[in-house]
Amino acid sequence: MSISGKDNVALKAKMFMSRIPVLKPVRVEYKENGVTKYKTEYEPDLDPFGNPKMYSFSEVWVASSQMLHNTDSFDKTDKEGHYLPNSTLGMCEKFGRANPMFMSMLEKLKQVVDKDSFNIQLKQCLQATMNRSMANVQYI
Repeated sequence: MSISGKDNVALKAKMFMSRIPVLKPVRVEYKENGVTKYKTEYEPDLDPFGNPKMYSFSEVWVASSQMLHNTDSFDKTDKEGHYLPNSTLGMCEKFGRANPMFMSMLEKLKQVVDKDSFNIQLKQCLQATMNRSMANVQYI
């Protein structure tokens, strides 16, 4: 009998991971030096009642255990204030360029950086969850 890492995640982390909003890409047209250009921005994807859709815990768990398991800090920055590439927020920033889920995770995780005691505990819980998933990914 084996214990699933996914089933053994702390309640705080599960609640946080199940509250990541779905973002949809929107093509925005703008002018630069008289030339029309386009860029992609993201906005919340809404259900028929106007409420934001959320990624399921399973979707976020799989994505984070596959892509964010190799972090050594949560929010360390360099001298210029940019997140380090091996931090959780740095990796979300990197993968967010190609996957809106990570963009949404980044915005949600930035809220945890505050220094109050609940957020410090949640940050430690999320980092521990990522590190635990690392062992499962590497040794299966």
